[in-house]
Amino acid sequence: MRALASRGAELIEELQLSRVVEQQIQERQTLKTIKVKMERIKSTQQKIQGARFKEPENHYAAVRSGDYFMFDEVEDVDEDENEDDDDKNLLNPETRGITVSKFLATAIKTDMENAADLCLDQDSGYNYAASIVEELIFHSTGGFNSKEIPRSFSELDLFPETSSSSANLEFGSKLDHPFGYEAETSPSDIKTKKSGVLRKIWILIKFLLAFVESCIVSITQYLNMKTRDFRYVIRSLAAEKKLLKEKITQGKTENQSVLTTRQLDGKLIKTKNFMLKSSQPPFPLPERDVNKSIELLDLPEETAKKDHIIDVDMRSDLLLRTVDQPPIVQLFIALYYALLSHSELISYLAVFIHQMKSASILSLPLPLMVFLWGTLNIPRPSKTFWVTLLAYTETIVIVKCVYQFDLIAWNQHSTSDNVPLYPPRIIGIEQNTNYFFIDLVLLLVLFSHRIMLKSLGLWKSDYEDPVRFTKKEEMFIVESTSLDMALFSHDDNNPNVTTRGGSLLNPDEGTPSYQPHFSKQVLVRTEVQNIMDYYPAVINLAYFNPIKKFFKQLLAPRPRHTVDVYTPMFFCDFLNFLVIVIGVESFAQEYSGDVMTYLMENKVPMLFLSMLLMQFFLIVVDRALYLRKNIVGKIVFHYILVIGIHIWMFFVLPGFTERQFNMRLPPQIWYIFKCMYFLLSAYQIRCGYPTRIIGNVFCKKYNISNFVLLIGYLNLPFLYELRTLMDWMWTDTSMSVFEWLKMEDIFNNVFQTKCSRRIELKYPQARGVKRRALFKYLMGGGAQIMIIAMIWLPLLVFALGRQVGKPNIPYEVSVSLSIDAYTPLYTMKAKYIKSINEQQWSQMINIYKANRESSTILSGYDEEDIGVISLGGNSTAVWGISPPDLDKLILEVKSSTTLVFKLRWNLRRHSNSPTVPEEVTGYSNWDLVAGDPQRKVMASMLSKMNTSQSLKLQDVLPKFLKVTSKTQGVAMKQLLDFNVRESGELALEEDLYAKLVFLYRSPETIIKLTRMPEQ
Repeated sequence: MRALASRGAELIEELQLSRVVEQQIQERQTLKTIKVKMERIKSTQQKIQGARFKEPENHYAAVRSGDYFMFDEVEDVDEDENEDDDDKNLLNPETRGITVSKFLATAIKTDMENAADLCLDQDSGYNYAASIVEELIFHSTGGFNSKEIPRSFSELDLFPETSSSSANLEFGSKLDHPFGYEAETSPSDIKTKKSGVLRKIWILIKFLLAFVESCIVSITQYLNMKTRDFRYVIRSLAAEKKLLKEKITQGKTENQSVLTTRQLDGKLIKTKNFMLKSSQPPFPLPERDVNKSIELLDLPEETAKKDHIIDVDMRSDLLLRTVDQPPIVQLFIALYYALLSHSELISYLAVFIHQMKSASILSLPLPLMVFLWGTLNIPRPSKTFWVTLLAYTETIVIVKCVYQFDLIAWNQHSTSDNVPLYPPRIIGIEQNTNYFFIDLVLLLVLFSHRIMLKSLGLWKSDYEDPVRFTKKEEMFIVESTSLDMALFSHDDNNPNVTTRGGSLLNPDEGTPSYQPHFSKQVLVRTEVQNIMDYYPAVINLAYFNPIKKFFKQLLAPRPRHTVDVYTPMFFCDFLNFLVIVIGVESFAQEYSGDVMTYLMENKVPMLFLSMLLMQFFLIVVDRALYLRKNIVGKIVFHYILVIGIHIWMFFVLPGFTERQFNMRLPPQIWYIFKCMYFLLSAYQIRCGYPTRIIGNVFCKKYNISNFVLLIGYLNLPFLYELRTLMDWMWTDTSMSVFEWLKMEDIFNNVFQTKCSRRIELKYPQARGVKRRALFKYLMGGGAQIMIIAMIWLPLLVFALGRQVGKPNIPYEVSVSLSIDAYTPLYTMKAKYIKSINEQQWSQMINIYKANRESSTILSGYDEEDIGVISLGGNSTAVWGISPPDLDKLILEVKSSTTLVFKLRWNLRRHSNSPTVPEEVTGYSNWDLVAGDPQRKVMASMLSKMNTSQSLKLQDVLPKFLKVTSKTQGVAMKQLLDFNVRESGELALEEDLYAKLVFLYRSPETIIKLTRMPEQ
């Protein structure tokens, strides 16, 4: 089967070529349509104005030259690009069921019960329709013709004319409507349904089951769409292998036991012709491209019939194994194919995880090879890349194994984890118990991917039959057909034969009875030469030429199926932006709090600010390269970013934070998102930028979700203005910045209006009929929940943030009592704080149960939140008041001045966050007014310094203190496509802009264009 070693690559190349041709035709057709429209408008203007017609002389005259004649002709209907996706899914014989979008649309149009019944109904005539579609698609004699396939099941003549009209009517009633029911139902056909709680519960259960099934169907269809090329290749290879085995077994002549390489190639060309008829790719190849790429040969009638039976039987068995299975089984089959078809991405992911866990110099070449070599290789990573990756991983395992012995010096003592740049650790040869696990997992994934590539015929790009010149002189046969005559030149004077890599040489082991046409016998002499005679030119040939060829393939113009992956790239950068904001403490040297701490302290650390500015700068540069479609700049930016990010994350950051890279989760999340960004960036470089790149990602389709997303995007502060200005700066246009802003504003308004019209057409509402409850609850209830969440969610988060957490009981309490500003009378420090048990807590709650306010306060706490402090009756310090202050205090006591007793407390607790202070203070005041009997007792005590008397102060010391995280303890009392601008037709751009401006200056024209068409 060596002849099929590169067959998968050929099939994929054919699919890629057909996509390129289809994309180019579509872009040219769109631009041609716009040009034709504007030419018709200009010709109409010339007919109306006649000799008075004058071409605008400057830009400002052109943009104000709009008039009514631009809207005299009826515009072509702007069809949604994905309008027929549902019909395509229905025509796919491997897809079955209702998608979630159809299910929800049906529920909105009818009710929950009808939608659930439609989704769960398995006897809808699907099998019969699918068999007819299968015959249309896989008919081997007529080939694949997209024009012969109806756009929907309603266009199929599913039953013969002899069938009864009732059967046709019944089946047609299900298939005429996209959802299998009549759009309008007369009141007489509506059956009266029994009301009751059980029936409503049963309907709800059916609705939920149907919703889950529709989600499974949607996921299955999406996975099948992403793996259709893979499934096409494996089925084609399976059929070709079976046919090739039969040809080899049977043989075509008695004297020929084994087919030569060229004969096998001829059979493969015939098989390719057969496969193009019986096993078409997801879309037909253009006939002219097929004729250029391969030689179409006709098979004998008997062979064609037999091969057709084999292929159809294989496909029928496969369809029986997939379509007739339950949806959950189909989902698992789709997941299986998704894993097999994306084994390359799984290998890349294994490399990234390996680098995250190792974080060493030894493992660093693996991701660098992926980002700088493998992902940029055209059309796919080469065999050399995968062999190098496997060999280097095996080398890592061997090197780590060698340095695990205790005899090595650095393995005889341990090193602290806060030394990330410790040489054995950063190199990757530090002794570790499970050092081999992640390496062996990576090897397992890489070998699995290697097996997958070989089975698909992708291990080699082109098939070559290697010729080994083992003898000094050896006879060979050079085979050639009329197509290969140009491969060698021969005359009588010059017997040299030049072949294409020796692929047509076959050893001559004697005089065979079968001699192919145009064959020659040649004598090959092998001369051994010293490689040092060509030094250093051989170094340039062996190493530098492949590098030049690599970059030449990236920059050389060639047919590409261009893609636009800027949106997911920006999404990865945006997620990294959030990771930096949320996990900023992981990128700092020591714990310094979160973003809220910085805001509360009115300061922004330079590390945090520099990281945000750098991330924002990279986003702006990437946007500029995207708008300019600068492939060279993108390649340079990609290489600098890959190398710089890996140096920063694995060397600079650990040295700055004194932590290993994999000790904190945020840096690892940041690295994974950045790896996804690098994969998308390499994919963009490999495929090239598309012709049309200007436009909002939310304005690709006209539906409710895009409508809501565009409104949310427009309401974000400064984002819309920033993106619009960047688009104007880096886009070739004749418009000024103010005209550009005006055009964007008009475009957004038109898009919102068109979304509204599409919604009205998709969900029609009869006149005088109230809105369905389900629609009101889904739309109105969802909007209401969002508004309520916007109002109350911040308060809820604030409340939960204050309550969630472990209790933090103080470990030290200091109390002091003083009169006004005099020296404290009483000072006490308590270091022993007791906790209470559940029984004591219950007793305390029972005491305050009679008081509703007190019981309400205590209900928010548990026994773990309570600490009991005991204060002694004697002060720990002598009252050090001076005699003058004592005399002054006695006079104040005897006077009518109100004395203020102030009790201060100071609590100390453990704290690991700047938002929670370690020391908490508070105070309470108690007034001793004039005329109080206690003032006489106090004056007697102070004047005579009598210690036998006592002074009673009521409610000076609070019984409960509430300590929070504060510094005080409180005593409890998103128009037209942009093909014109992208093609450099700036004059046509001005005409279109003039038409747009006049449209908004003419309400009469707006009314004319927005009026609903009469049926």
